[in-house]
Amino acid sequence: MSRKRSGCLGCSKYLIIILIIILIASFIINGGLGDFSDKTVVSNKNNTVTPVAETFCFYYDQLNSTEKHIYDSLLAELKKGGLSCTINNIDYNTYAGAVNRACIALKYDHPEFFWINSGSSYSGQYGFGENSDTINILLTCYQYWQYTNDPQKYTDKLEAKVEEIAKKADRQATEIEKVKYVHDYIVSNTIYDHDALAEARKTFHNASSEYIYSAYGCLVDQKAVCAGYAFAFQMIMHELGIPCTYIVGDAGGSHAWNLITLDGKNYYIDATWDDGDYLDDHGNNKYDGNAEYDYFCITTNELTKTHTISEEYFDIPTCTATEYNYFEYYDYKLDYYSFNELVNIINKQSNLDIICIQFASKQELQKASKDLFDNYNWQNIPLLTQSKISYSVDEDHLILTFFRE
Repeated sequence: MSRKRSGCLGCSKYLIIILIIILIASFIINGGLGDFSDKTVVSNKNNTVTPVAETFCFYYDQLNSTEKHIYDSLLAELKKGGLSCTINNIDYNTYAGAVNRACIALKYDHPEFFWINSGSSYSGQYGFGENSDTINILLTCYQYWQYTNDPQKYTDKLEAKVEEIAKKADRQATEIEKVKYVHDYIVSNTIYDHDALAEARKTFHNASSEYIYSAYGCLVDQKAVCAGYAFAFQMIMHELGIPCTYIVGDAGGSHAWNLITLDGKNYYIDATWDDGDYLDDHGNNKYDGNAEYDYFCITTNELTKTHTISEEYFDIPTCTATEYNYFEYYDYKLDYYSFNELVNIINKQSNLDIICIQFASKQELQKASKDLFDNYNWQNIPLLTQSKISYSVDEDHLILTFFRE
């Protein structure tokens, strides 16, 4: 980066003349002297900044005033197709220290700008006196965007897909049903692309492989990794007017998922981990619906059995509500194992090929497993004898799942 301090040593009388000229210019342009730190951004195309208001900006709300200034300035340029901004009349060192957090917040809050990553670069120039410096900030974008001849075509495709899914989701009777519709759509129509991930991780790689990190990859290409799943879910929730944000952490490796707010209460949803990607020999979904619900509207306590939440840059709220948890809401949970009650829950899911039951304790899950599989009592459940059956037991979340082929 270049940081230049202007001046001429030994020429104080000329310096005084220059300062007088600057002060006069300040009166003319700004209507008098004031706090330079409060001056508006000078953008690349005009001198206006659109404040953040039209979307849910979870991370923006955690920024300080300097970081918000950077965020707003870059957001204004992104909306006009730019990647950079220039901010005048500031303290360079203060703003340079705020760039990284502001850019990460911008990326996480706005999945619609799918071509940017959370990286950035900046340079600056010192001015005369306090709060008179300039900083130039440039967002970095994925390589695929650098080779795109018609960017609008790609954004139009993504926006059309988001609107299409949101309209169908909006036909559902309740807000939780809308959320479930979107969750199921993404899980059922997206393949976790291991091959593209391996390609994208190479130093020299095919630029198109980078789409897997975006909402575009998930919804248009229908191939993504966790970032793509989470950004797509977030983007559709925003279209529906449901507060939703992008969360990062670790789950055996870097991972991303979502936090949503329903009736003022927070829940976690991890569509990636609810996608088993059960495919047949032709690469098509093997099971009707193809969605699981181990990570649908769960608490922090449930999530952290397998995930670690990153709070390196931002505070993440604790989720304790259970009202809209899949198993609680649909009454697919057993406090105590009862064969007859289990059969009733299975029959409620007769239209699904993936059938899930959650238990209140590990002891009750073990009772069910022993009765059903050690004693072969599953053979007395008509719905499970109509086709080939396999099953899994999730001891972390106390869930028994049947797969009907």
